[in-house]
Amino acid sequence: MAHKLAPALAIGSSMVLTRFLNPEAYGIITIILSIAFVIELLADINVTLFIIRDENGEQPRYLNTAWTMRLGRAALNTGVLLIFAPMIASSIFRLPELTAPLRVFSISFIIGALQSMSFPVAIRRKRARITMYSDLVSTLLSTAFTLIYCYYSRDYWGIVYGMLLQRALMSGLSYLFFRDIRPRLQLDWVAARQILGFTKYVMPSSLLTLALSQFDKIVFLRLFDLQLLGVYGLAGNIAQLVQNSPAQSAHCAPTRRERPTCGSAPARALPCRPPR
Repeated sequence: MAHKLAPALAIGSSMVLTRFLNPEAYGIITIILSIAFVIELLADINVTLFIIRDENGEQPRYLNTAWTMRLGRAALNTGVLLIFAPMIASSIFRLPELTAPLRVFSISFIIGALQSMSFPVAIRRKRARITMYSDLVSTLLSTAFTLIYCYYSRDYWGIVYGMLLQRALMSGLSYLFFRDIRPRLQLDWVAARQILGFTKYVMPSSLLTLALSQFDKIVFLRLFDLQLLGVYGLAGNIAQLVQNSPAQSAHCAPTRRERPTCGSAPARALPCRPPR
């Protein structure tokens, strides 16, 4: 049920927001998400997939090291976006007003990294419904906030704050499950080397995903004004939600003994096989 409600909720809210916001607002959001996506993938070490698949994934030193590395990467991403936001906004996009939302959205990296490791462990234990229903709850609450905020503000800040709220809710909900797993700062060098060694299998997929998903936006940014870019970004997001909805219904939790199915969240890093 969750995998059907979440896309429907996202599509419905997008259609409602078009009544409150002009296309330029969607153009700003499209640029912000593209920049964040690029930074995220360039520094991708995919500790989640490592925890799901590795035989040592549930050992405390591996969980804590993975959490620490993810938090460190998020702090680096946040620092990069905070520092270079003015240059990105003015020199690359020629939109000085983009600096403030970029800097505000930069904290999303840290907020997301504060999640406990309960969601990867849930997928590992074939209890992916925990992640799916947590995502549904956080999406419901953040969508309600976004709609109300945008109704009164009539600008893109409601979407920015809504996305930050959704990540914060997911981080908070992650601590409600597997309470015996509490992350703490720890860097075990043996575990860290194994996690980084796993990255070499993930990085090519991340770079390919980056090239395929962002190439069109880079090109159209030079051809479209902010209004047309917003229309294109909105249409692309809705189309992606519709396209991914059937695949999510085939969700199957991967373990270290079996390859992820096409419906699983981390499956993008490995070849897929149809669920049984």
